[in-house]
Amino acid sequence: ILIQQLENNLIVPKIMQSATGTKPLVTILVLLIGYTLGGIAGAVLAMPVFLTIQTIVVEYNKN
Repeated sequence: ILIQQLENNLIVPKIMQSATGTKPLVTILVLLIGYTLGGIAGAVLAMPVFLTIQTIVVEYNKN
């Protein structure tokens, strides 16, 4: 259990940072919010939804 917690709280956010460019704290918060709102499915969909919204906002602000 300790190894799984270490992986989920330290390693996964670092990998997500390199893959998506988001900070580890943002990744953890997005996953927690997704889990709170939608359980496991919410946690799975949280990052894609967040990245979609982030992309829309960035593109909108360019114009």
